[in-house]
Amino acid sequence: HLMPEDTFQVLNFDTQVTKFAPGAVPATPENIQSALPYVESFWGGGGTDVRIAAQEAMVPANDPARLRMVLFMTDGLIGGDDFVLNTLQTHLREETRIFSAGVGNSVNRYLIAKMGELGRGASTFVNLHRPEEEVAREFEQRMRGPVLTSLVVDTEGLPVTDVYPKRVPDLFAGQPLFLVGKFTGTGDGLLRISGRVRGQLRHFDVPVHFPAVAPEHDALKSLWARQRIEELTVQGYRGETPDIVKGITDTALEYHLMSRFTSFVAVEQVARTAPNGETMKELVPVQLPDGMLESSLSREEIPPGDPIISVRAPRDARRVTAYFPFGLVEPLTFDAVSGAWRGRFL
Repeated sequence: HLMPEDTFQVLNFDTQVTKFAPGAVPATPENIQSALPYVESFWGGGGTDVRIAAQEAMVPANDPARLRMVLFMTDGLIGGDDFVLNTLQTHLREETRIFSAGVGNSVNRYLIAKMGELGRGASTFVNLHRPEEEVAREFEQRMRGPVLTSLVVDTEGLPVTDVYPKRVPDLFAGQPLFLVGKFTGTGDGLLRISGRVRGQLRHFDVPVHFPAVAPEHDALKSLWARQRIEELTVQGYRGETPDIVKGITDTALEYHLMSRFTSFVAVEQVARTAPNGETMKELVPVQLPDGMLESSLSREEIPPGDPIISVRAPRDARRVTAYFPFGLVEPLTFDAVSGAWRGRFL
């Protein structure tokens, strides 16, 4: 639900980015109606490059006082998750929040969840068999506005160390605030949480108790270790240093967790080999996930020819569709920069 004082932009991306308008436009009823046919013409054909879309979506706003809400809708089936997250981390600004929606029955849940987490927003997953209106309504309610922003957790005076996450996300309605840390003493104290409510600074004091022994909370040490590994992993998006690798490895080994540098290994008691003593490699075919085309996963299935088609037609055309001789039918999208309707069939 956009307000008249809001502005918006719609980007369509695969290996390039096309825009609904050259820049963000006011959220007038006329502009919203003009954007609907543009969105309806979107067609997923593979070749996703989230990095270029992230760079375009997070160009500095003209008014830094505005809260910029960036919503990514993608299946996330790309290579180089860390490169994408590094791009988001590099271009992320204080006034920007990222929301990510994984669309499809087999999506890259790790990347999509991390995008929302890194951007201090939220993430959701849209199954192709779930009603779109229901998902959109639930997600819109979550991202309508945070109830507490720019959170700071003050642990000064408390016997605690290594509190995670280091950068606390905004607090949205219906979501808990999750913090884990180590304590080195016993007793009682106050944990102060500060943030902004509609621009006004507020403070909340939470009583905390540090017992000498709490065996009923034994699982918390694994939660803390997992959060520490996640924190170090985020630091590594800009390049893994020996200290980061050592920190992740040592934590995973001490708390018996899997990580990118450690794993659980199943050891066979009896070695099985071919009769001649040589091992064999066998490729096992698997079915495609529901709703996915082979052309979006394998270049061998891509039809020959120029992967981009450009058609000159009026901007206000209701719909422009390309019919290819090999059977593909693709709705084209208007590109405001080139003034043409374009489509990609990779």
